[in-house]
Amino acid sequence: MFPLKGRRILVTRSAEQAASFTNCIEQQSGISVEIPLLYFKSVPSLENMDILRRLNTFKWIIFTSSNGVHFFMELCERYQIPLSVIKERSIAAVGRKTANTLAYYNVETNFMPDTYTGEALGEAFLNERDHGAVLVVQGNLARQKVVETIRPYMDVETAIMYETRVNVKIKEVFNRALQENQLDALTFTSPSTVKAFKQLIEPSLFEHIQSTLCMCIGPTTEKEAEQAGFTHRVIPDHQTVEGMCEALGSYFREKGNDDQ
Repeated sequence: MFPLKGRRILVTRSAEQAASFTNCIEQQSGISVEIPLLYFKSVPSLENMDILRRLNTFKWIIFTSSNGVHFFMELCERYQIPLSVIKERSIAAVGRKTANTLAYYNVETNFMPDTYTGEALGEAFLNERDHGAVLVVQGNLARQKVVETIRPYMDVETAIMYETRVNVKIKEVFNRALQENQLDALTFTSPSTVKAFKQLIEPSLFEHIQSTLCMCIGPTTEKEAEQAGFTHRVIPDHQTVEGMCEALGSYFREKGNDDQ
């Protein structure tokens, strides 16, 4: 049985990240409508060069997203920082996906909270870790919960390694796709994707789509969706793309049974 058969699911992730979500949807015979609302760009700067060349002065490096890992590693290569220097640091990751991305670069994660949010990471890290110099790797739109939680008790430095930008060039294509496709669900993998959706959509269209199933990867994204005006929001049990796909299947399986 394919619970997503014929269902049109909007995937709002960046073009580079959408493939895994689309594959998951298509494995359940769903139709992925890919509209990348965001794109990302590294921040090569004198400040980041200085931070990376002082990497050996930090006891911990905290990564709050997979994107942070990718762009951190990209800049380390740019500034010729040996992998051995990174691996000598203790590493914290906000969740399983970020830890998997670190593993891709052959970097071991030493600490990860049970709940995959910045708030949980900050609180758990503070409760369980010894004091020491900490580098928090972020994007320009990152929420500051981790830093706010641990800064009063630890020596913390932040580094903006990448920028998140709204893909304004696809506004016309985006609105046309919303008009032409009878979408069964919207998916949001970050608060930034919700904000970009609201920025790009024509107000008259939003009135017709705000009650569509809105699958949010976690509570922070769900809160942003609520504030944006989406009325039918769901959070998966597992706060990953795979968890979202599983939750979509469960939702439409139950909906199909109710319709019979």
